[in-house]
Amino acid sequence: MGDVAEPAPPGMGDLASHKAKAPTQPTSAAGAPERPPSPAAVSSNPAWDAAKAKPWDFDVWMALIQPLEKAGKESRADLRLVYQEFLEQFPLCYGYWDKLARLERSIAGGAMSAATPVYERGIAAVKCWELYLKYCGCAMLNCGVAPDEDDQATEQTEDEKVARTLFARAVSEVGGVYNSAKLWDAWYAFELARPKTVLFNGVEKTLTARLAVIAMRACTSPVNPITATKYLEIFGQTLFEADSLLQVATAVMPHLPADERELVQPVLSSDEGALRAALRASVDRCHGKARAKAEQLAPYEDKVCGTAGRPYFHVKPLSAEQKGSWEDYIAYAISQGNKEFITFIFDRALIAVASYPEFWLRYASYLASVGAPEEAKAVLKRGCTKFFKRRTTLVYERAMLEETMGYVDEARATYEELLSRTPSLPSVQAIIKLTNLERRAGNIEKSKALYAQYIASFYELQEWQSYVFLSLHYASMLAQVARDALGARQVYVTCTEVIKAAAHSLPDDAQMPRLAMSVVQAYVSFEQAKGGVAGIELARAAFHAALEEDSGVSLEDRVELHMDFLDFEHDRGDVGHVRAQQIKCNAACIAGAVADIAAGVTSKKRRRSNAPEAARPSPAATAAAAQAAASAAVAAVAAT
Repeated sequence: MGDVAEPAPPGMGDLASHKAKAPTQPTSAAGAPERPPSPAAVSSNPAWDAAKAKPWDFDVWMALIQPLEKAGKESRADLRLVYQEFLEQFPLCYGYWDKLARLERSIAGGAMSAATPVYERGIAAVKCWELYLKYCGCAMLNCGVAPDEDDQATEQTEDEKVARTLFARAVSEVGGVYNSAKLWDAWYAFELARPKTVLFNGVEKTLTARLAVIAMRACTSPVNPITATKYLEIFGQTLFEADSLLQVATAVMPHLPADERELVQPVLSSDEGALRAALRASVDRCHGKARAKAEQLAPYEDKVCGTAGRPYFHVKPLSAEQKGSWEDYIAYAISQGNKEFITFIFDRALIAVASYPEFWLRYASYLASVGAPEEAKAVLKRGCTKFFKRRTTLVYERAMLEETMGYVDEARATYEELLSRTPSLPSVQAIIKLTNLERRAGNIEKSKALYAQYIASFYELQEWQSYVFLSLHYASMLAQVARDALGARQVYVTCTEVIKAAAHSLPDDAQMPRLAMSVVQAYVSFEQAKGGVAGIELARAAFHAALEEDSGVSLEDRVELHMDFLDFEHDRGDVGHVRAQQIKCNAACIAGAVADIAAGVTSKKRRRSNAPEAARPSPAATAAAAQAAASAAVAAVAAT
């Protein structure tokens, strides 16, 4: 994943023409070429089956890739497919984009047009100087080396034009990274190997002028001070060695800040001494500013890129120190208040910390806070589609952001796409979020239809926990939002009956009594909230139904319900109802104790009692007394 390989052979024509001439391939929705059919050798390989079964397992992919890499030319078609599938799962492994690009080029007989689309997809996935260096390395290989004695001016070739364009693009995008010295060195070495005088559409540029531009841009970037100082010295040498100082000035000035150009412009027609001094003074000032910035960055760069740091992606979790180093760097960047610099550091950080959703959320939150919601949405979309395909944290944040921005249709599509991933067992959380979106959008009927649809689905699947959870949410929405008490009551009653029947058919399933209890408690709370005489009678009826022995509620939970019912009667009922429930409650408590002793266990719940706790008699005495008391209590209940 990590080291920068030496560039490998031959050439490349104009980048635009290569893009035009690149063989057209059908593309997937993600923008990558569609996969060719699995070669027989791969599809029959057990390691391929393992990788497809566990695509998130990096080690499984390595067990498949490494033997194919050693197998030679006969495995190239297999290796291409495996690289493509691997990079779908691990797009930040920049070394494998380079491997795939070189493989495509090799299969195409050395045509760089086959490698270019791969590099471009790689750069889109992981924009780092290391991958740009590999890309530039391929681009420059067909350019050859000019003979030392060749002083004749020659028009730059198409391959040279592409290489220069790519180097310029690379340093513009990632040449400001503190440790990007190898990229600058590669560009400098490339120009040293070119003819001394090159014509750019007929305009002559000497080697000295071309090197001066590279040196000036390098020494005024916030790179490592050692690198910057080296290129400042090179720039100074070019000012004295130039055949035409005016040509050097003309080449350098477009890369100077506007205020510096204004200082140099008046001396362009002066003698060389004045022009040389003006150019050097201007570049020295720019270098000083860049160096000051680099020195501020140095402590953070040493932590994230030093021996204890990790600036690249790896499946191995970051240490607390490594993660903290990126957190500190981001906090420093935000404190500077420069959006361009902040996004630059965030983008670098998300290569190393891509597996941590909190960093994606922080990036999106920052962008939203500075009035860039579209950029925030794009960040969350990238995280959702590339790095958290099986984790929903970012998907929910993305949908909420889309809804907040007024893109309700997009938010709806985000939730629907998430639900489509697991059609056989939909996510309850995603369903509730989608129904709530419809509620907020004023589509109450659609929200109700979604609830009904998925409740029926969970019933068919006999996924009782999901069935109960969604049913209770639906009933709550009907009661509190739709103001449909009859509809809510019907949902509670139906859910109670369904779980009661399921509990009888699954007597050994420990979750069923708990689910039955949760339904009963929600139903009783709903009826209690109605108030008035009718509400009291409805709540009383709900208690009675729940306290039936075949209600699906466990004996232990029925004891708790009896005590809740007693509290209810104290608060709402007359003395007759209180007395009757007191007797039933006592009987239930005793029956529960008898059951505990018979089972040889102690109840995990402390029974509520009006009597003070007494010293415990022996188990045998307790059992006998409890049995007698239970019989008496049952008789008393019958008498009422």
